[in-house]
Amino acid sequence: MRLIVIAAVLAGFTTAAAAQTAPAPAPAPSAAPPAASNVPAPSTPPADCRGQAQSKGLRGQAARDAIQVCVEEQRLACVKEAVEKKIVGQQRREFVRACAGRPKRGEGSNRG
Repeated sequence: MRLIVIAAVLAGFTTAAAAQTAPAPAPAPSAAPPAASNVPAPSTPPADCRGQAQSKGLRGQAARDAIQVCVEEQRLACVKEAVEKKIVGQQRREFVRACAGRPKRGEGSNRG
């Protein structure tokens, strides 16, 4: 039952997100050269999943479910952007991590 509800929520969020997407603006002809890193900068804005769940007044398992769905949707949007930009291999992994707001391995919090 929970799986059906999560699938329905995910389908609803995906439909809503697809309806709100706008075409990407064309790059300016005099664009600045890329940064020192080979990984392009993401154009997908990071989502504040926890803030969204709190603003909806969700608590407990409902909040955890909403946050997990939001995080996965953010990652999916980043993967789609990487595919559109034809980024592959290690660069794609780094791009998706940067786009989804996840630190590189070895950075961020120390979990032991």
